[in-house]
Amino acid sequence: MLFAAILLGMQLLPASHEPGQACRGQLENPVVVAQLFLGRDISGREPVTDNEWSEFVAAVVTQEFPQGFTVLDADGQWQDHVTKNIGRERTKLLFVSADAEPAFYEKVLRVAKEYQTRFQQKSVRVVATGGCAQVLK
Repeated sequence: MLFAAILLGMQLLPASHEPGQACRGQLENPVVVAQLFLGRDISGREPVTDNEWSEFVAAVVTQEFPQGFTVLDADGQWQDHVTKNIGRERTKLLFVSADAEPAFYEKVLRVAKEYQTRFQQKSVRVVATGGCAQVLK
């Protein structure tokens, strides 16, 4: 089980700024950051193992985002929308940053849906926020 609901289709909104405000100076490139909340509990069996996670990252995440991403370990809490019971589980937070283009959102949703299917998650939370960035080389 996991947090709330998966955002479907193009419901992920592109990066936005205050009207008339643009990225300036050193942080001149508008970007979107997608955050995926991926719970590790699976009904009827042990949680997603470190090996299963590594295989998922190699086979799915890296294929969609070879330019890079960040993963953090976290402890999550959620409420079942039917029973109202509170659940807690180990969670992976996946962060990906890129230009706000339809292809980016499609990749994010493919990763989320594959995780949901592969690990029998009731839902996966995806959050997209806009901002400004600069890649230092």
